[in-house]
Amino acid sequence: MVQIAQCLGLRVSEIAALQWDDFDFEKNQLLVQRSIVSGRVDDVKTEYSQDYVLLHPSLTKIVLEWSKQAVPTEEGWLFANPMTNRPYHPTEIQKRYLSPSG
Repeated sequence: MVQIAQCLGLRVSEIAALQWDDFDFEKNQLLVQRSIVSGRVDDVKTEYSQDYVLLHPSLTKIVLEWSKQAVPTEEGWLFANPMTNRPYHPTEIQKRYLSPSG
């Protein structure tokens, strides 16, 4: 998650809502099209946020490596909570992984 945030500058709510089908690994691109806010999956914050983002080949490699250990879900969430098979709530991510004390 952190590497995607650093490389692409996406919002936490957009990263949490990524699904495997959003990636086109052959073209090294990602379609940002949804976010999660207050536990609800919805469209991205603004119409300008919905767009294709080019991926550096090294980031594509990292994401493909992650696919080997990611929790498989029916919906294809990239970062699913293993206890719920649903995406982590963005607030959980910020508190646990992005805060200085976390």
